[in-house]
Amino acid sequence: SLLTSAVAGPSLDVTPWNSTTDRLLLYTLGKTGSTTLELAFGCLTGRPRLPFVRNDDQYLALETPPRGFKTHVASVAQRMVEMVRPQDTNLWMIIPVRDTLARAKSDFFQNLDSGYVGPAARNWSLAQIMSRYKTLEPRIVGRSIIDTLQQVLGERVDWLPRFDPSSHDLWAVRGTLRLLIVRAEDSTHWPSIVERRMGVKIRLPSAANSGGDKWYGELYQAFKSGYVSEVETVRSALKSTDMRLLYTEDETNRFAASALLLR
Repeated sequence: SLLTSAVAGPSLDVTPWNSTTDRLLLYTLGKTGSTTLELAFGCLTGRPRLPFVRNDDQYLALETPPRGFKTHVASVAQRMVEMVRPQDTNLWMIIPVRDTLARAKSDFFQNLDSGYVGPAARNWSLAQIMSRYKTLEPRIVGRSIIDTLQQVLGERVDWLPRFDPSSHDLWAVRGTLRLLIVRAEDSTHWPSIVERRMGVKIRLPSAANSGGDKWYGELYQAFKSGYVSEVETVRSALKSTDMRLLYTEDETNRFAASALLLR
């Protein structure tokens, strides 16, 4: 089982997670390893996994908002913040991110037969899929979760510190808010980061919601091996807020080389 225990270590700079009073919001654009965290964090709230709230209607239909949940939607995250803030309750907002060029491809395939194309996608050729992605890629890679935080938190976020490569996270405490941004590329460090910041032990299950296990698994591998992004799209992706603030130039250069098949 994914058991946790409180760890009041000397490196903890806030009161540890309190499963009786605190709230947990796992907020992400998706395809960032968040399903793994959804499973790992469930036990903090007495569940096998965090509930996944997909839209405002689903949130509003909840009789009692859960102690913790995951969402991809800024307006849902905003509702959680607006509910918790006046209660003087600690809100732990955990935000996993990922190289936007790789995340976009994964997100496209995850939603290929629903949002991006529809059921017909299951009969499309690799060439047709590449062509559709070429038109959508600039919009998908431009998305940045940091750009949504002003809406979610209801205030400017110019107080955010820089990402700390030595601790593999961006950590900010502001009143009752504990904001933790982690990168999918550092997922092996996630348990130690969570223990250091939240004072609890988590165990990560093996990779969950992986594209290789889906109906499109083989197609996805062929796509990744053959698709080449436009130089202008890559340049635009590297200018996105998440990429600028959370990755080094060396790292983003590697992401760009991979997207341009220069590896």
